Amino acid sequence: MPPRVPTLLRLRRELLVFRDAAALHVSSVLRPRPCWLPWVLHLFAFRNDEQGFALALLSRCTQLWVYRSNQQRACGDFVIVDLSAADPRRRPVWVVDLKQGAPLREGGGGAGVQLRYAGLAVEALARAGVVGAAVAPRLLTGSAELVLEAFTGGGGAGSAPRCPTGRPPPPSRARRAP
Repeated sequence: MPPRVPTLLRLRRELLVFRDAAALHVSSVLRPRPCWLPWVLHLFAFRNDEQGFALALLSRCTQLWVYRSNQQRACGDFVIVDLSAADPRRRPVWVVDLKQGAPLREGGGGAGVQLRYAGLAVEALARAGVVGAAVAPRLLTGSAELVLEAFTGGGGAGSAPRCPTGRPPPPSRARRAP
């Protein structure tokens, strides 16, 4: 019987520096049996520039938690939570779908069916106590560069959080992949 696989997997900056970051996250958090590891890994594997996007975002915006979405659940590529508010009911949530070379769009335009079940991701976060049950996700699509720019203060999506850019990112304790 296949294992139960969650909708979201929280990403850790210290593991994203490695080439096999998806395998490290899946192995350390979900711990599937070896026979199921390739299948589970496929559900959370990074494609194109997704790993670089997640690493850059977590390095620049330390108040954000970034989750990788299960790619078979049609709830985007990433779910991003701003933890600046102590009250989970006041924490904004973005469901992000990266599209290479696409302009930045709010509301999920251009994502096709990839954001159809964005609410499932927010429900999973609410069950875990990360956000309030009534928090509505904001949908955001675009290229990794434009989405990252929106979150780090470069412009674009007016509702995206602005993280502090005047200070350097914290040093990484993990070794970088060759």
